[in-house]
Amino acid sequence: MRGKPTKRFMYSQNSYCDDFIGIPHVYSLSIKDEKFLREILNNIKNQSLFPAYLPHEYSYIGMLERMYFFMSKQNLCEIKYPDKKSLVIINGSNNQDCQTVCQEKKMMCEYDFFNLINTLPANKECLKLLNYQKLVLPAKILIENNYAFCPQTEHLYYSCVDKSMGAYRICPCRKYSKGNIAIY
Repeated sequence: MRGKPTKRFMYSQNSYCDDFIGIPHVYSLSIKDEKFLREILNNIKNQSLFPAYLPHEYSYIGMLERMYFFMSKQNLCEIKYPDKKSLVIINGSNNQDCQTVCQEKKMMCEYDFFNLINTLPANKECLKLLNYQKLVLPAKILIENNYAFCPQTEHLYYSCVDKSMGAYRICPCRKYSKGNIAIY
């Protein structure tokens, strides 16, 4: 789950825990909603004891599965991980980030695939974008009342979590094994 933490909302600083662990071990909330905060704190206080939780991918079995997966993909002459055959391109809706787009299809956004989908031809309209608007590229984006397909010219700006009003993200997704997201 890559992304720039400073761009995330305070309640989603650890999206792995939110998405793959969840309640009763992880609670996400906004400290601005005092009623909801008190409700969650009361729920936690009134809970009976629950067992400790270790995600499967952090257990010794999960680690061995991951090691086997990576070792079996180690053909350094031909195969590059992640394998581009696992790329699934999904177009997002307006103001939707790629992480959400992929999760809706039971997939995950693969940051390393952005280079594979960033093949749109350069469009002179894209030069009019402000720096903060470039964080959502590659995308179909609204520029002066017209939509244009714009590639990302700065590879360090690739992000699965950025979104912008008027931007339709082009998202690189891949499947994953439940309980071990590195394996597909």
